[in-house]
Amino acid sequence: MTLDIHIGAHKTATTFIQQTLRKNVDALEDVGTRFLSPREFRYMHEENWNDGDVKEIHNISKAYPEDTKYALDPSRKLLLSDENLLGGPVPFYHANTLYPELQKRLTMAKKLLPCLPDNIYLCIRNYQYFYPAVYYQFASQANFLPINEMLQDRLIAKPRRWPQIVEDVQAVFPTSVIKIWLYEDFAENRDAVLNLLTPGAELKFDQNARPRQTPKGAAYDAWVKAKDLPDGDPNIKHRFTKWLNKSGFVPPENDVSFAERFWRDKDVEALVAQYSEDVGVLMECGLVMDLGSLDA
Repeated sequence: MTLDIHIGAHKTATTFIQQTLRKNVDALEDVGTRFLSPREFRYMHEENWNDGDVKEIHNISKAYPEDTKYALDPSRKLLLSDENLLGGPVPFYHANTLYPELQKRLTMAKKLLPCLPDNIYLCIRNYQYFYPAVYYQFASQANFLPINEMLQDRLIAKPRRWPQIVEDVQAVFPTSVIKIWLYEDFAENRDAVLNLLTPGAELKFDQNARPRQTPKGAAYDAWVKAKDLPDGDPNIKHRFTKWLNKSGFVPPENDVSFAERFWRDKDVEALVAQYSEDVGVLMECGLVMDLGSLDA
């Protein structure tokens, strides 16, 4: 059995990719690929993650009961997609650094995986839009942090950027091949990305497979889930509105308008320069793929 991992990052169409793979499990099975969704992986190892006491799993038939045949057949592949292997938005903003628990989480995951991954796939995004998008996810989960100059200065000065994230991944999985694509290229090349993850599979998906939910609706859903509120409570929307008003968090109309409102004018130039520099560094290392050159 071989293993490939798609690790995100957050807010880079990971949900679309995971939904598409989940809806095409039969097509993946036809080419010898078993898709392991975030829900499955987290459910399998919930106790290990929560307790922080990770014990190495030697018996794959116990950890992956449906995948014993994959362990015995080197021609088969297990494909795991879970952006939370990098960490979540809460540590990101509490620690004021990009994925501060990355090495720790990947080291834990390494002990839970059935084998070392051959390929690790990562999508990166322009900081100008990535930081506000992650902040929005953080805030919509009822973790409000005011947008002020202190927060903006900390984000601009973050010492950890995409090259440092890649270094952390390489430190934990030195033998794996890391393949990166840019989020800015994804919309026009999503077929190429899906074919890269699942070569040979004939995937089917609706062109509008993920209807865009309004930011306020997304914030509401996340807030209800975080509060673990019962269905049908007539006071839920009232409580949500009350929380919004109290927190001062205003859901954006879309990612672009939120990013424009998030930054000062001088910040945008600095962030664009940082991203351009970092993409150049990763390209020089031969890690960034040209999606347009891939066979769709």
